[in-house]
Amino acid sequence: MQRTAGTSTPTKTTALADEAARTADRETAEDFAGWLRGLLALTPDTPRFHQGRDQHRRADQFIRLARERVRDQAALDGDDVIAAGYSAACAWHRFIYLEKATGAALEYVQALSPWAFCRFLGDLMVAGVKTGTAQDRYFCELATRVTTAARIRSEVAPGERLAQQHIEILRLADRPHLADPTFDLKVAPYVAWITYRREAGATEPPGRPPSPATASCPTASSTWTPAPSRCAAGSTRT
Repeated sequence: MQRTAGTSTPTKTTALADEAARTADRETAEDFAGWLRGLLALTPDTPRFHQGRDQHRRADQFIRLARERVRDQAALDGDDVIAAGYSAACAWHRFIYLEKATGAALEYVQALSPWAFCRFLGDLMVAGVKTGTAQDRYFCELATRVTTAARIRSEVAPGERLAQQHIEILRLADRPHLADPTFDLKVAPYVAWITYRREAGATEPPGRPPSPATASCPTASSTWTPAPSRCAAGSTRT
């Protein structure tokens, strides 16, 4: 049989459909995280235990209440979006809140800021963890990723370890939105990759590395020379 030019093969069509589905799931998860952060009145700097309340637990309660209102046909604005995270909240409650996950996964999730925790719940939604088996597999894989990353860090040569720590801090820190008082602009999410080169006889400089919320390039010290950095940032008008 002769194939007509420009006709998509079944394999290509399936791949495109799968990619479109993943994109839609990701957008749904991001919408969910945004709504949940707004309901909880979170900022990237909000600590987990804020005003005497566990923000992880509050997020779980908000999701369950939204689902109840949707089921009772008394949904408020945004409840449909929030209720979509019910399976993710159940997975968190079973494996993290009840401490059934392995130590590495448990410690990782418990240490997440409320802002990052909302994104984590969105990741659970994308993973489709709706059954106990799927949830167990997800947290086992998470524990493996966490322990593997820790082992790789421990195997880094002493002279390179600090540089790697700086890179990770800047990549994993919550991405800020800084309001501009004049034009009401907000800095779009960005990351910065910074590598430090250790000079002969140098010691680790005191203090913490600069936060991406306040600086995108390192502060040089007398014993450290920063290599060129690559920063990517954008601004969006709200």
